[in-house]
Amino acid sequence: MIPEMPSSPPPQGQNNNAPATAALWLGSIGFIFAVSSSIFIRMSGSYLSPNNPSLLILTIWFSILFFVSGILGLLAIIFGHIGVGKFYNGLGRWKAIMGLVMGYIAVILWVFPNILQPPAGLESVLG
Repeated sequence: MIPEMPSSPPPQGQNNNAPATAALWLGSIGFIFAVSSSIFIRMSGSYLSPNNPSLLILTIWFSILFFVSGILGLLAIIFGHIGVGKFYNGLGRWKAIMGLVMGYIAVILWVFPNILQPPAGLESVLG
């Protein structure tokens, strides 16, 4: 009698950490978009004029990136909480935690965009 062969090989410790990886990527991109667009929009505010259309186009582009950063931050928070819930130890948990941290920072910068604005009077102190 021939032994019956399994139709597919058994899983070998497959670690599916897709939510944690998604949280890390979304949080990283959202964080970079939030910080760069916040700084650019604050710096370009005093230089906008009708005579400089390229700066106006860049400001519109960074404004769109700023809006996208909040959405990416919210998605990173959702996937990060799913990832933390699935993994109690290992690399998947740390990916999820880092995605959560960067997602929360992106959302905080999205809700309170003036956090990165320099204090009033700093230009006169620095010369």
